Amino acid sequence: LYSYDLTTLRPCLIARGFPVGRTPSRTDFERRLRAQHPWSPYDAVMVPTRFAWYDISDACPPLPAALASTVAAASAG
Repeated sequence: LYSYDLTTLRPCLIARGFPVGRTPSRTDFERRLRAQHPWSPYDAVMVPTRFAWYDISDACPPLPAALASTVAAASAG
């Protein structure tokens, strides 16, 4: 997840003009994740409508595909 956020998601959001804070160190990222307060490049993203959210989340998926499908399967189960 850290690598995806750093190399894919963050640049995707920046390329679309959204402000994204600095990525924390891997140690801080993992500490926050374990504390159930994860950092996300989406933390500062504000959109005017639900449809704008759908557009940006389609263009820049919040989770990598493999993890998203695992989360969806667990939620459906």
